[in-house]
Amino acid sequence: MAQKRQAPDATLLLAKHRIFNRLCTGHRRSYQNPAFSIRADDLRRELFIPGDVFAKALDAFIHAENQMAVEVFERNGQRYLRLGESARDNCNDWSSLETHRPVSKPQAATKIPVRNPFLRSA
Repeated sequence: MAQKRQAPDATLLLAKHRIFNRLCTGHRRSYQNPAFSIRADDLRRELFIPGDVFAKALDAFIHAENQMAVEVFERNGQRYLRLGESARDNCNDWSSLETHRPVSKPQAATKIPVRNPFLRSA
């Protein structure tokens, strides 16, 4: 029974993570343009999130205390999403960490000798 209660919470959390990650990726690809936004309906279709779960995720973003990770706003009768100021800073830090990470050298594959079981030892 406990798993059934946690399943909707896990689904909602996964939807929030997917929304945030897509917004962060779009923000970085827009060269950190603070005006970058995505239409909510387009994002829901792109991520294949059911409408009720998407609505709950947006509601959770709107009513989060002291967190402006995702801003939901309306323009021309359409709902749009964009990253809040604190989330933009996190995405900018994340991308700089990725670009300044030292590249590790690929290791050569180790050859493991395989003995043929059909050969007899002399």
